[in-house]
Amino acid sequence: MKVVRETQLSAPVEVTWMLTNRCNLGCNFCMVESGPHPAVLAEELNAEEQLALAEDLGRSGVLRVVLTGGEPLLLPQLPQLVACLHRGGVQTYLTTNATLLDAELAESLRAAGLNEAQISIAAADDALNDRIMGGRHSRKHILRGIAHLRQAGLPMQAKLTVTADNVRSIPELCRQLFALGVGRIKVAEVGNSGRAAANMWRLRPALNELLWLEEALADYSEPTLSFSSHSLSQETMRRARGVAHPSPCTLGERDPVSAVLFPSGNLIPCNSVWIWGKENNARQRGFIAAWRRLREIYRPPQNLPAACRECRWLDECRGGCPAQATLAQRPVDPACPLLARREGVALFRHRGRVTIPIGSNEEA
Repeated sequence: MKVVRETQLSAPVEVTWMLTNRCNLGCNFCMVESGPHPAVLAEELNAEEQLALAEDLGRSGVLRVVLTGGEPLLLPQLPQLVACLHRGGVQTYLTTNATLLDAELAESLRAAGLNEAQISIAAADDALNDRIMGGRHSRKHILRGIAHLRQAGLPMQAKLTVTADNVRSIPELCRQLFALGVGRIKVAEVGNSGRAAANMWRLRPALNELLWLEEALADYSEPTLSFSSHSLSQETMRRARGVAHPSPCTLGERDPVSAVLFPSGNLIPCNSVWIWGKENNARQRGFIAAWRRLREIYRPPQNLPAACRECRWLDECRGGCPAQATLAQRPVDPACPLLARREGVALFRHRGRVTIPIGSNEEA
């Protein structure tokens, strides 16, 4: 009989490293409340500590590090960090608003080994873009930064966050960006975290507007352009009434494939769970030791509610998003499409497992 053994990762595949929470802009859709005077300002590692942590990431065997913020270009040591990670065999990707880029800095990042830059921009016209991103002449400076990256020969993609303000501007913005030499575009509905969470009632696009956008972008295809919308996905699942299933949460895996480093060096599974404020500093413990603690800290298997433990999709979704459950003050991720909106009615039975909706009297 052939024995199949479960493999174990020696390190996560990808780490998103928030180098700073400071930013020269103040986007209303920001998922971490960054800005010139950020509302959430944690202690940040100094340049020497960041370089030491970059060396640790290289030794750990991480494949890819996304350098983000805040705005990473505010840090003068950024090219050194890229070079250090590159020497360790780590692919590096930068997310930036590009407003602080000049020709010299773009060339320095290319020479240091940066693999790709992802540009954040919000609208096809100056006034709307500047209002959304909270910076005077921000669009003008972003476009100038894109030109510097193109001149340096750095691959580029753009990230467009869709809100009620800019949904009708997105197709024209995509056309403009492709004409400027941007290779790929990610279009994504605004997420419920950070500064955006406090304004979701105003920022979330109407469902009919998202359907319009989906149709307007239909001529593009992956990997040139991708469009993701949590609202559209949930609507599809709602109509399917349990045929579709939730997206997986890596907190339930034996070895989380991704993780997020905060400016303080604290390691968390994803941006959504920063609200819990749990201590797990990778600079103090060592990166791998901190990574190994993630599941123990954030998702002990015995803490899953009965509604999840008895669900037929548990092996795939692993309990949904615990952060969203915490925000909603509910035992289960409220976005789960398999939990009935009517209390106490099970959706289906499958091999002895029962999906138990929110509101059931059954306890863990």
